[in-house]
Amino acid sequence: MLALIIAILGQTNTMMASVIERVRELGVLRSVGLTRWQVQMLVLLEAASVGVIGAVTGVLLGTASALTLLMISFTLVVASGGLGVPTWPSVISSILAALASAPWLALGGCVLSPLMTMLAAWLPARRAAALPILDVIRDV
Repeated sequence: MLALIIAILGQTNTMMASVIERVRELGVLRSVGLTRWQVQMLVLLEAASVGVIGAVTGVLLGTASALTLLMISFTLVVASGGLGVPTWPSVISSILAALASAPWLALGGCVLSPLMTMLAAWLPARRAAALPILDVIRDV
């Protein structure tokens, strides 16, 4: 739970920095007709896309790491047990059995990550939508 809170704070910080860097751009978008709600949705959709990319990358890297560790551990256990070197079909079947036991974890991460990043970006999105148009574009 603590890791989730730290991740949300990090995402909030990232989105706040993104909004601060793009103050003029968001002001110009508001001046050409975007409503406050549309600016807020723009920032939230950006956060959701960051969450999707992070989730997919995390699932792929996590699966690759799990496959590597399972292959090494399975090979070491079989070899240390005096059973000889395992065959590839036995290694692959045990790895697939281990990964098939928790597919909901990867799916949950892919669903939860965009939602958490959108939650973390909610305050920066509200601040971006509340920017006064004239003050922002005056410096352009």
